[in-house]
Amino acid sequence: MGIMEVSHRSAEFGKVWNDARDNLRKLVHIPENYEIMFLQGGAILQFAGVPLNLLGEKNTATYLVTG
Repeated sequence: MGIMEVSHRSAEFGKVWNDARDNLRKLVHIPENYEIMFLQGGAILQFAGVPLNLLGEKNTATYLVTG
């Protein structure tokens, strides 16, 4: 059975998730006081996430979708 066939709530998937998080933490020296999040979305999510994080809580932005 492949990882895509395992429930995300199962103990097997939890082990894969935890191992990936721990290995990434060691590989790039992420301190324990930082949270690691695995998100879907790729470049499109990053293009939205960076401005939204810089925007702050009480500001607004205008977006232009060019296709």
